[in-house]
This record gives sequence, structure tokens and C-alpha cells, in this order.
Amino acid sequence: MTRLIPVLAAGVALSAAAFFDLRSGRIPDWLTISALLTALATRVAVCGVGGTGGLGEGLAGALLAATVAVPMAIWGSMGWGDVKLLAAVGAFFSWPAIATALMIISICGAAQAILTLAVARARRGLRPAEIPFGVAIAAGSALAAWPMVHG
Repeated sequence: MTRLIPVLAAGVALSAAAFFDLRSGRIPDWLTISALLTALATRVAVCGVGGTGGLGEGLAGALLAATVAVPMAIWGSMGWGDVKLLAAVGAFFSWPAIATALMIISICGAAQAILTLAVARARRGLRPAEIPFGVAIAAGSALAAWPMVHG
């Protein structure tokens, strides 16, 4: 049961992020920051401050995810809301599971981009200016969490 608490909290935050990103092209700060704080608080409540699965592992996961995402935001290929959302995902997954989750999220992002471009081309439309990466973050996180819930 305690394994499900962080997964459910992440699921709610990621579903909301995907909704906002699809609707407005932005992921609100209040959502990403509260998701990060919830992830860290859940880690402390379930695992404690130290030890396996505790606060340190959540912070390490958040730091790794943000470190990977920040250069992409600086280059303009990702929004800062995506960076903050990935940091929250990193805190939910923790180290080392976030490394696998980031790979799955990247694959989902590539698939989403290919699908979006294919649909735009089929409709004879212009290439979309932005692709809401929050959707890929949510989908990839769900796929990466599957073994945690069912394993």
C-alpha cells in the first residue's frame, strides 16, 4: 500500500500537467512546485529522511532530472514548466529509477513528436510551433511506474 501513495500522487499531478499543457501550452508553477514538494514530503512520510527511498534519494532524482532538462530549456527546445515537472518526476521516482524513467519519457516524446508531425502533414497543415511535452512526461512516467506498481 505504501508503494501506491507516491504513484497515486504522481498520477494526479502528471494528469493535471498533461491537461494544462494540452489546453494552454503551459504547465503552471503552482502545479510543478506543489508536485515536487508532495513527492519529497511523501518520501519523508513513507521512507524517512535517510535510508533507502528517503528524502536524499528523492532529491538526487530531482537533481538528475533537472540537470538533464535544463540545457534543453536553455536551447529553447523545452519549456521551463517541463523542467520543473521533470524535477518533480525525479523526486517521485528517485535515484536510480529516474534514469530509466527519463529514457522512457524521451521515447514517448519522440513518438509524440512523430505522430504530431504526421497528423499535421496529413491535414496539409503547417508544422506545429510547439509540442506539449507534458503529455509525453505523463505517459512515459506511467509506463516507467508500471513495474513499481505491479512488480
